[in-house]
Amino acid sequence: MPYKIFNAAGQSLLDERIRNVVLIMLLVTAILGLILTQSYASGMLAAASGYT
Repeated sequence: MPYKIFNAAGQSLLDERIRNVVLIMLLVTAILGLILTQSYASGMLAAASGYT
C-alpha cells in the first residue's frame, strides 16, 4: 500500500476496505448523478413549456 498513515496506536488508517468503499461511493454517485439529472431535467423542461 503506497500510503502509510497510522494513528497513535499504530493502526493503519487507510486499508483496502476503506479504499474499496471510497471507489464504490464514487461510482454510485456518478451513476445516480446522471440518472437524477436526466430525470429532473426532463421534468423541468415539461414544466417550463407549460408556462410559455
